[in-house]
Amino acid sequence: MRIRSITYTLFALLLLTSGLSATLSGKKICVDPGHGGSDPGATGINGSTLPDEADLVLDIDQRFSSMLTADSATVIMTRNDDVEISLDNRVAIANDNSVNIFVSTHLNSYSDPAANGTETYACQAGGNGETLATKIQNELIDHVGRFNRGVKFAGYYVIKYTNMPAALSEGLFVSNTAEFNLISQSDTRQEHALALYHAVCSYYGVTPMDDPGTGEDPGNVKGFVYNATKGENVEGNRIAGADCNLSNTENSYDAVSSSTGLFSFTNVVPGDYTLTIEKTGFTTASKSVTVTSGADTWASTGIEESGGSETAWLKGF
Repeated sequence: MRIRSITYTLFALLLLTSGLSATLSGKKICVDPGHGGSDPGATGINGSTLPDEADLVLDIDQRFSSMLTADSATVIMTRNDDVEISLDNRVAIANDNSVNIFVSTHLNSYSDPAANGTETYACQAGGNGETLATKIQNELIDHVGRFNRGVKFAGYYVIKYTNMPAALSEGLFVSNTAEFNLISQSDTRQEHALALYHAVCSYYGVTPMDDPGTGEDPGNVKGFVYNATKGENVEGNRIAGADCNLSNTENSYDAVSSSTGLFSFTNVVPGDYTLTIEKTGFTTASKSVTVTSGADTWASTGIEESGGSETAWLKGF
């Protein structure tokens, strides 16, 4: 049976009954679940057994669409069922409906089963297309927490010939055992959809309706510092004794990661901050963190060894 879930409808109902004002009213967004019908897209590690890429991204985008609709956006779906839609028709649906942005959702695959991580594409560098792709990439890394393969540029048909800012995400690899098992879980697909919704809100500079916002009650920030040169945020790869600073123009907080690599800032005034992680022998890493009233915010961060050949990857959950 194809994967379907009612979780996203429950999320939408919660938003509609929350009493919060809509933030995306007046925005028209085209949501494009890749593949479908006779085109299953990438098959998972279990071969032809379902689910495949087309099933998984449809479930993600139905959740995503419900979040947008609950936030008063107008949503145009290129497909809402397991049907094949040509690339020409996908582009025509977006262009004929004069949507404001186009978001295409895919999952990756490669012959090497070790390939993993998240990447997002724009047609070319510069402009609103790259901005949208960057927002999506950042939110997917924060919500799904996989290896950051970065924002890339390619002339994929659906983002090349659409008349509006467009981006195409490859959330993770269904050819990788760990990532296929992750995206096969409803909770992961929910986080993937939530990341897309947050990215659209960030693109338009508005606060997501599921965000408790800033209030009088302080919040907390927690996370692990880990060695991104050696791998992921797992026990045994975390770094003790790193200097951690959380600051904005009005407030500054300092902490040192513990023997387990954990850092914690308590009673933080809600607002937008920059988290900076430093340790001798590693490249300093910084990331943006939004602290919400009365809530815990997780901001785990990977830092690269100074002798490494790559820029520090920033990841969180």
